[in-house]
Amino acid sequence: MKKIFSQYRSSLNYKITLSTILIVIIGIVSIILYTQISVKRLSDQTLDKMSGELDALIVDFYGEHIIEVASNLQAEYDKYFDELSIFGHIAQNYFDNYEAMSPGVEQLLEAPIFNDHLTNNGNWLQNQDDEPTTVFLGRYLLDEKGNIPLSVSELIKKTSFFDLFMPAFASNGAEKLQIYFTGGEQLDFTRMAPWVNIGEGIYDVYPELYDLPMWQTFNPGLIKDWTDFKNRVGVGNEKLIRTGKPVQDGITGEVNIGMTYPIFSPTDGSFLGELAYDIPLSYFIDYTESLRLGKNGFAVLMQSNGNVFAINNLGKSVLGFEESGDGLKITEEGFNTLERNIKDSKYEDVQNIDFKSFDELKEVSINGAAYFIVSTRTNEYTTWQSDKGFTEDHWTMALILPKEEVYSLYFNFEDQVNHIANIALKDQLYIAIIITFFVLAFIMLYNSKLTRKLNLLTHAVKELRYNQFSEPIEIDSNDEIGKLSTAFNEMQTEIHQTIEKLNVQNERLKDEIAERIKKDRIIDYLENFDAHTDLLNKKALFNILKEMKDSPTVSLITIGIDELRKINDAYTYKVGDDIIIETVRRLSDMVEDKELLFRTGGDEFTIILKGLSAEALILKCDEIISVFKKPFVTIMHEISVSCSVGVSTYPNDTQEPMDLFKFSNVALNHAKEGNKGGYSFYSSQMNEKVRTRMETINELNHAIERNEFSLHYQPIIDLKTGKVVALEALIRWQSEKLGNIPPAIFIALAEETKQIVKIGDWVVSNALQHLKILERDGHDRLNMAINISVVQFYQPGFIERIKQLIGQYEINPKRLTFEVTEGVFLNDLNKAQSVIEELKGLGIHIAVDDFGTGYSSLAYLRNLKVNHLKIDRTFISESLDQTSQEIINAILALANSLKLTVVAEGIETYDQKEYLIEKGCQFGQGYLFSKPQPFDLLLDWLEDEK
Repeated sequence: MKKIFSQYRSSLNYKITLSTILIVIIGIVSIILYTQISVKRLSDQTLDKMSGELDALIVDFYGEHIIEVASNLQAEYDKYFDELSIFGHIAQNYFDNYEAMSPGVEQLLEAPIFNDHLTNNGNWLQNQDDEPTTVFLGRYLLDEKGNIPLSVSELIKKTSFFDLFMPAFASNGAEKLQIYFTGGEQLDFTRMAPWVNIGEGIYDVYPELYDLPMWQTFNPGLIKDWTDFKNRVGVGNEKLIRTGKPVQDGITGEVNIGMTYPIFSPTDGSFLGELAYDIPLSYFIDYTESLRLGKNGFAVLMQSNGNVFAINNLGKSVLGFEESGDGLKITEEGFNTLERNIKDSKYEDVQNIDFKSFDELKEVSINGAAYFIVSTRTNEYTTWQSDKGFTEDHWTMALILPKEEVYSLYFNFEDQVNHIANIALKDQLYIAIIITFFVLAFIMLYNSKLTRKLNLLTHAVKELRYNQFSEPIEIDSNDEIGKLSTAFNEMQTEIHQTIEKLNVQNERLKDEIAERIKKDRIIDYLENFDAHTDLLNKKALFNILKEMKDSPTVSLITIGIDELRKINDAYTYKVGDDIIIETVRRLSDMVEDKELLFRTGGDEFTIILKGLSAEALILKCDEIISVFKKPFVTIMHEISVSCSVGVSTYPNDTQEPMDLFKFSNVALNHAKEGNKGGYSFYSSQMNEKVRTRMETINELNHAIERNEFSLHYQPIIDLKTGKVVALEALIRWQSEKLGNIPPAIFIALAEETKQIVKIGDWVVSNALQHLKILERDGHDRLNMAINISVVQFYQPGFIERIKQLIGQYEINPKRLTFEVTEGVFLNDLNKAQSVIEELKGLGIHIAVDDFGTGYSSLAYLRNLKVNHLKIDRTFISESLDQTSQEIINAILALANSLKLTVVAEGIETYDQKEYLIEKGCQFGQGYLFSKPQPFDLLLDWLEDEK
């Protein structure tokens, strides 16, 4: 038995059976694994798509919902604003025209109902409830004899006219607690509608009203700020309408906000008083608290500083506020204010939430739970604080909802997918076991039949030992064994035919060699074409130019797509590739049969033309440029693209056709520099310009080591006092070989070749060294302004180098101002913000140089905390025409609103200086004060200025 088993193990049948079983098992296991991986991938893709669509649905729904909510709140707020604006204009017009209306007021006072019969109640004076409005004044307004001063009684008399329409405004229109007029400083009586008992009703909340002036008690400094603000924007400007913060009403005890309109004297512009609406916050609070987002979502309404004045109990609990508290802060003097700030939450997560990323869905963690937050803001309104004056503010509305509630469907679906995948795995294992059993039985039966055929073939092979070659081996089978027997029978015949077959093989080898030569020619052909566009390439162009020496006239037009690199940076290289393909299509449609189009660079194309006159070439250039007039439309963008064209002609420009491509490129570069979007014909002067440019770059590379640079300094002057406050460092280059090179030329070349990094470092180092000398000589109050290139600004290690130089020369960084152009902010706004924050962290000030001549944008001025703006000298012309004045005024107004100081460049006349002082410009520089001068002469100049 053992012998039989041993023979079976050594048999081919056993080996084939075992190998087949292993392959089947491996195949089944592979199929199971592949199936599981596919199911997993499919389920992950499904879940990811579901998650993405769910996110998009959340963003769309809640983004639109919060806009609708904010619009409702804004509409309610606008009702009060518009109504008070109308009321205030009526009142201001009344006072402006009081002289004309005074006879009517006198007649009005003849009616007893409008006489304002005031009764002294000890602490206050007040009229009777049968009159249209309440007139109230505290006893502090009375003189030593207890009488009402004439100025107060006169204003009370003038405002009696308000009895005609104040009750109508109070009882109609938007709901309000009351409206009232309060006189100015030392005139601060109150006229209020509807009639309420102010004296008795307000004492419990604000008892100080009887003995203390209202303006000094509740709003110290407001009258002066209001008057100054009026002088800037003009009487009647709606920006003068002030919206207060949430406070407790002294009569009703409700939380309200005050909206006030200032009234000014038409004669001397002094403050007469204010018209005020006490607006109940109940609508805003009830509306916000009633908003329910699912089961556990809620809304929050707050001021921009995070003071929450509308939130329901669920929101208070989630955000960590006291659920029972109303948020009122009781004060001993002044208004009782509603103060419930996000920073007062008991959860640090809530304190760190950014509610100022408006209209953007964010996921945050609150007390260990995930929530979605989307916020928006109302329109800006004017508010006032004693320490900040008048500023723009807004309300913030936020919707907050639990992520788990929104994603419940997603989580349930994920569990179901995993459960189904586990069941599928078990079913596959059962099926695999059954399949393996049947395959094993089939293989054993089939192998038994197969080995019988092999035994027959083995016997026949042994017969060959006896030279029985002519006896055929016959196995009736079409499988491999049958083919093997057929091959054995043919073997003898093939031996005799070997020589003949070798001869045939030699012929085939010759054919193969010929085919390879053909393929080499095809490869050489492909080397002359651009794979991306199927156009002839530069190598093909050079090969063709070699053969054109005998041609009478050959012209080469080289076309360059303008600013393609910037398009790639802005829209991705896919968009740039689409523009290349579209350009090929347009140029191909334009090129005639006898003309050849080549792609000779990433953004360059070349056309060969024969026998054209100069006039025909000009028409051809115009035709090429017109091809680019139509915008290029990609999948997601419509982009306007222009091209520049360079032309060179043989034999006019050169006796060697191979030079045409070089000269047409020189002409193209000339067009891009001086006539972008146009064409330029080659001239020998262009070669000279290129040579001069390369020579300048080479000399610039050695200027520092040859000590050819120097720094000149131009003083920056306080325009009002005439004192020198700072110096601007300006680099000059006196080349040993080239002479004096203007900064406009060599700085542009230095930036282009990146030499500006080394040169800029030299400027900063020498400027700080000179600043140290100035400090030693007693000029320790002078600051230093240094120009920083865009390339230097983004150079790695720039900040560390500045720190090193500051430490080396022991300079106070607060005395330094780095001037950058607006180009710094175009490359990478986030990177620019990071570098500026690091510089300002050191104490260095940032100024925007040549402001108004580049890509001026309120976006970067708002986001980047710069300190100064410098008005470019082009706006400070001798004539100061209307356009320049409007630009200067706009820049000064912008700087004033952003609390930035302004330096005007290029002041050359006294009239320019006086105009800038009149418009509020603080600082200036120019030849009127001093031209830029070397450091040694500057020291003498500063001593003379002392």
